[in-house]
Parts: sequence; C-alpha cells; structure tokens
Amino acid sequence: MNKRLLCLLLSVIMLLSVGLVGCKQKTDEELNQEITKKASESTVTLSMYLMCEKEVTDDQKEAIETAVNRITKSKFKAAIELHYFTADQYYAALKEAFQKTDDAKLAREEAAAALREAIKRGEATAAPTDTAETEAQTVVVDGVTELFYPAIDEHQVDIFYLGGYDNFFDFLADGRLAMLDDELSGESKQLKSYIPAELLSVSKEINGGVYGIPNNHAIGEYTYLLLNKEILSKYNYRAGDNFYKSDLFTSLTCDEVAELLSLVKRNENGYVPLNSMTGELDVLNVKYFGYNADASSTNAFSILGSTYDPMLTYKAKNQYYVAKNIFTDEGFKEEALKLAAYKEAGYYGTEADANKPFAVGYVKGGAELVEKYGDQYEMVAVQGPIMTTADLYSDMFCVSTSSSSVSRSMKIITYLNTNADFRNLILYGIEDENYKLVEKTGADGETYTVVRPTEDNTYFMSKAKTGNEMLTLPLESDPVYNLHDYEKQQNRSFSLALDLGFGLRMGSKGEKSVNRAMWEKVNAFSKTMFDEMMACDTTAEMTLFFEGRYAVDPNTGLPTDEYEIVPAAQRVGLLEEWFVLSSLDYSPENTLMYNPEKFGEGYGFHNLYRAWLTQMGIYQEDTGA
Repeated sequence: MNKRLLCLLLSVIMLLSVGLVGCKQKTDEELNQEITKKASESTVTLSMYLMCEKEVTDDQKEAIETAVNRITKSKFKAAIELHYFTADQYYAALKEAFQKTDDAKLAREEAAAALREAIKRGEATAAPTDTAETEAQTVVVDGVTELFYPAIDEHQVDIFYLGGYDNFFDFLADGRLAMLDDELSGESKQLKSYIPAELLSVSKEINGGVYGIPNNHAIGEYTYLLLNKEILSKYNYRAGDNFYKSDLFTSLTCDEVAELLSLVKRNENGYVPLNSMTGELDVLNVKYFGYNADASSTNAFSILGSTYDPMLTYKAKNQYYVAKNIFTDEGFKEEALKLAAYKEAGYYGTEADANKPFAVGYVKGGAELVEKYGDQYEMVAVQGPIMTTADLYSDMFCVSTSSSSVSRSMKIITYLNTNADFRNLILYGIEDENYKLVEKTGADGETYTVVRPTEDNTYFMSKAKTGNEMLTLPLESDPVYNLHDYEKQQNRSFSLALDLGFGLRMGSKGEKSVNRAMWEKVNAFSKTMFDEMMACDTTAEMTLFFEGRYAVDPNTGLPTDEYEIVPAAQRVGLLEEWFVLSSLDYSPENTLMYNPEKFGEGYGFHNLYRAWLTQMGIYQEDTGA
C-alpha cells in the first residue's frame, strides 16, 4: 500500500474501526473504495460570490479556483466554486441566484407533494425524498482514488460578499443571512482576535445576532493639528525635541493657535499661516446627521445636527447626540465665526502662496500620516478615530441560510481573515502569473516585500471587499512603510459614536425606514447651505448668513417686518421636508400630523431616532422617581 493510500487510511481509521473488526481480509482496491466512500461523506462543495474591480475571464477564474481548492480541499475538505461580478452586476446577480434557489426549492416541494398524492392513489410506489442521491464518482491519481466532491447547482449561494447598510438589511429582511453566533463561539472564535470586538458585539445587540463577518480595517480617522517645528522653535514653543505647551493646542480655533497664526501673519512672509486640507468647516465635536447613499451614518454636513461634549459615553443614560436645526446651535455658530475671522485676516493665503510651507495645518486621516508630516511638523491629535455605523456595515462576508454547510462556510471566512497567504491569493491572484513579489526600501530605510502586478495581469480586486485588510501585502506603487502597525495602533485608540448602530432603518429586519424622498431633499438643501456658508469670507458675511437682514422701507429708511435675507435657521424651519424629519410625534398612522399622500411613506427622523435611543436604553424619561 503506497504512502498516499496510507494517509487516507489514517485520516478515517476512527470511522472504520468498528466496521473493519471481524471482517475478512480486503484487497487494496476494496479498502481504497471503502475509505473513499467514508471520507467522501464529509466533503462539501461551496460557492463563493465575490465583487471584482474588472471582469474576470473564465481562464483566470479557473486558475484562481484551482489554487483556492488546493488549499480548501486539503484543510477543510471543501471545494469552492468562485463567482465574480463587477459592482454594477453584483447585487443583481446575487439576487437572481437566490431567486433561482427559491424556485428550485419550490419545484422540489411541489414534485414531492405530487408524488405523495400519486402514492395515495396507487399510481406510484417510490418514497418521496428531499434530496437527490448522486452516485459517487472517483478520480484515480497515481493509482489512488481521490475524495469525491459533490456537484452543486450553478445558482447555489454559500459564502458571499455584502457591503453597505441598506444591502445588509435588504438581505436580512429577505431571510438570506444565516446567524453565525454558534460558529463564533466555536471553531471560528479566533476571529475575535483579528476583528475589533465592537464590530461584532454592537451588531449582535442591534440585530439580535451576528449575520456577517466584517472585513477588518482601520476604524475612523484622526484629526491632526500640524505645527511647523521651525516656527514653534522660533516662538519659544519648542527647544530641541521638547514641545512646550502642547496641551494648550486643543483645536484650530483655540487661543494658542490664534496667537501663533497672528505672529506668523505679521512676521513670516515665507510661510502661509494656515493650510486646511479637510474641505470641511473645521469645527470640532459637532455631529451632523448626514447619511451615505446606503443609509449608514456619515458626518458629512447636514442641517440636522449639534455640537456635543466629547466626554459623553456610548450607551450611557441620556447621553446622546441632539438632532436639531444646526443653525440654532450657538456653539457651532461661534466656531464658524472664528473661522470666518481667519479668512478675513488672510491666514489661508492665496494661489501665489501655493509653494510656500505652512505654519499651521489641519488634516484628517489615519495614524500613518506621521510618515508624511512627522519630520517637519509636531502633530497634535485634536480628535481621535470614532467608530460609526458605517464601520459596522461597510464590507463583510456572510453565509446564506440555504448554504449546504454553514459551519464549513464559516471556516473558509475565518481562514480568509486569519491567513495572509489565502487572503492575498483572493486579492492579488497567483504569484508569478498575476504578480511578483519584490523588495522595496521604504522612507524609514526598512526593506519591505511588495506586490508588483505582471504586465499581462487581468485580475483586479478591492482590498476592502476581499477580507482582512491588515493581512494584505502593499502594492509596489503605494507609499511603503509598516502600514498595518499604524492601523493596529489606530484600532486600539478609537471611541464609539454615540449613535453607533443607528441608521435610517429600524426593526428586526430593518422594515421601518425614514422617509427617503424627504431625506434626499434635505441633503440637497444641506449642500446649498454648506456652500453658502463656506463662501463667507468675513465675519460680517457669516453673521449676515446666520442672522439675516430686514428689508428697508424705501419711504422711511427703516427696517420692515420682513426679511430681505432670511436667517439660516429660519430658512431650515420653512422647509416642508424639515417637518417630516423633525417632528417628535409623527408616525405613519398619524395622518393629522403627516400626509403620506403628499410626502410619501416613511417615518419621521426624530420618531425613529427616539425609538432607537429608547430601545438601546439610552433615552430614559425622567419620571421624578
């Protein structure tokens, strides 16, 4: 008996021990067949749906599939059939596959019912069966029979990528997502060492279980105040490597920064006093209730929002973001006026100053920004990374409720998130065919292994959509440094958004939704208001934007009772859409306060937000007890 047959024998000896005792001596061929039959009972064929950046050719798919199966068959006795679709094709193809699965199931059920009726009438004698038996087919390699892997329907869905808040709740509502809690407590528990715990625990609390495994990624971003080291030294804030008074630099508009900007403007013609690279209104500790296209929260400017105390804690009693007309928030207006004063003073420079270094900078991004700015600037993190709802639902892998094996599917997902070789195979393809590994010296003088795609490579996948981002090798074209160390540092530093888990939908299947048509109109109006506000170049213009101006009676020269320029807060209040978002008492059944025929179906924002805060135990009315 050769070595490969011996290996197969040892792998299933426990299964055969009882059956072999007392049996007559068997030939190698007979024993080989029995081993194969027993071992093949535990093999499984799974499908895996992936989103690709460019279409994957059939030849390329077959090559990747073969490489994947060399791993999964050996480690998990699982064969994988890969399905690739571009972003514009993916969700339609996935839904079509699920529909065909439903149709096939219904056809089987109807056939079984028809057979049972035929048996009752004496027209048939075969017993109905829910699963079709397939005679095991074997392949002989080097005289040894390989394990048999069953064929699957072309529309079977087992493992699939899912991205975005709306997509998650759509597939959850349709009953497509298997709950994965048991696997996470069992053979897949090592995932908890690779993925921030909050990504799993908050999702479980919100949804009643974990229905998707998020691809590990850097959470949130830092907001950095960049302070030129030479300027700091000149004005006695720094000596050698010692940065004095660093704790006084708390925001872009704090007194210490304002004083430094004034000094630079008066005395340093070779510097631009201030360079903001955010493209935003640089107000700290403000929550805008903006939402991405997939209905997950973002902090993009919105007329709905407020400033908040950064010391508030997630899920603490009555500690939450207040959703109100942002232009009624005095703290917000005060900060906006300070930034307008910076513009008026000429701190931001002009096009003619484009090549000058800046004294003070303001930038948002990951911890790795120290590689870009750390030599020239003291970097003060005035705000740390914050985990938001978008992080919970951005990119994940799920298992279908119709999967032939949830546990085996989870083993594949676990391996994708814990093994770098398998992870990079799915992302970059096959070494020496799709890419080569080369050495590159980083800015820190260290040598790094990087990926150089081959000239004829046709395999392009997204790092975010294919598994654990922190196991990937960098591309040769990327800036090279120890990025994953920075990402891990960032993931040890984040705080939790006070509305973590809240989006524009509620209910166990996300069936309750904020009126989307209204929200789109409010988004458009928010952009208009933001553009107007950012165009204010003086404190007088910003004040006029906030406070408005009365028209003047041409006969008397005195202000009238009507506005010539309406205050920002009042402009928001005049919106019909604003009422739908802001009413605390609205529900779809309450037609006295809300007209669905006029506005369309959906919940008012505050109604849903208050319900979520109450469900989470955050909002608790004071009963006086």
